[in-house]
Amino acid sequence: MKIVAVLYPGGERAKNNPNLLGCAENALGLKDYLEKNGHELVVLTDKESELDKHLSTRTLLLPLRSGQLI
Repeated sequence: MKIVAVLYPGGERAKNNPNLLGCAENALGLKDYLEKNGHELVVLTDKESELDKHLSTRTLLLPLRSGQLI
C-alpha cells in the first residue's frame, strides 16, 4: 500500500533532531517500519505540487498540515 503524508518541512533542525517526528524529514518515525512491511511512504510538504501524481484508489492519505484537508 502506498501511504502519502503531507507534513511540515522541518529544515536543518529536523535533520539534527530525530525526535521532531511531525515534519517531512522524520516522517512520523514510520518510514523504516512501513518499508520493512512492504508499504511505500511518500512524504510531501506541499499538497499542490505532486499530490495528484501519488493518489490512486489504493492510497492512504495522511493530511497532517493544518488547512490541508482535501
